[in-house]
Amino acid sequence: MKKNRCTDSDLGGKVGLEIVFSIGAGREPRLTAEYRKHLEDCECCRESVPLWNEKGQATRRHSLAVRIVNLSRKGDPAILRRNTKEGLALFKPDEHDASKGLYVLLDADHNIFDPEGMNLEDFNRLE
Repeated sequence: MKKNRCTDSDLGGKVGLEIVFSIGAGREPRLTAEYRKHLEDCECCRESVPLWNEKGQATRRHSLAVRIVNLSRKGDPAILRRNTKEGLALFKPDEHDASKGLYVLLDADHNIFDPEGMNLEDFNRLE
């Protein structure tokens, strides 16, 4: 099956970047009238919106993980640390309920894995 081509690749690229970077920054994309019109007219770009959305969400998750790792490296006492067989496990407690939070794994090769929701009890059981 042949994929449709973008009707205006320069404009389509700008629309894609706006969506990815906005979601990655934790805000709603600001689609101008020109961008909205392009999405109405261009089937290729309309079909790409879910992919751009997922890329933005992945960027957001990775940025959050890097932020947690950097806070830990700076000695932030709120970030809990555990050495596990997989690597260094980090836990950033939720601001409103410290019994749950975000878990990030930094492996021996310095790969940073996306944060996962976890409760403190499970974090403390990691081996």
